[in-house]
Amino acid sequence: MRKIVIKPNNALRIEEALKQVNGRARAHTITTARAVEALAHDVEQTFIERGATKKSLLGTQVQHRPGGPGNSYAKAGLQVITTSLTLERGATHWALVGIKRETIWASDKKKSHVALSEAAIRKIAKAALGDLNIVGTPSSRFEPLFQRALTVACMPCHSSHEKLAILKMLEAELHI
Repeated sequence: MRKIVIKPNNALRIEEALKQVNGRARAHTITTARAVEALAHDVEQTFIERGATKKSLLGTQVQHRPGGPGNSYAKAGLQVITTSLTLERGATHWALVGIKRETIWASDKKKSHVALSEAAIRKIAKAALGDLNIVGTPSSRFEPLFQRALTVACMPCHSSHEKLAILKMLEAELHI
């Protein structure tokens, strides 16, 4: 599939690509350019709220698959057809770079996998950790610690007391 920039001018191209992949399936699939645009906007807003900038999100990739209809269908052991999308952030817009038709169990939850750019990771970590300076690429010794710091960054807002307690815990593990 060729990359399609997500903007109103390309709505017909996006919907045609979705129609080709989905076939006749409509119920649990992504069928509109508006839904694709909303997904890109939601992802961008999520990371901007956590400290990333649009520029730092350049190169970020998102794979998203909606969930099934729920437990009422699952009791019968039914499977449903859905759409899996891959989006990539460019310099000015998000682009649709992959569409796949998937068969999932009715009880499956939605899945979103995000591969953030190095710049976005640093911005989010800086927003979460304040003045704690992270230099260089994390070594294998610090990788679990760095992952926990990013987890903290993705949590809802904490009070300053909670952030201070987390920073003290991180300092203790670093033996600073």
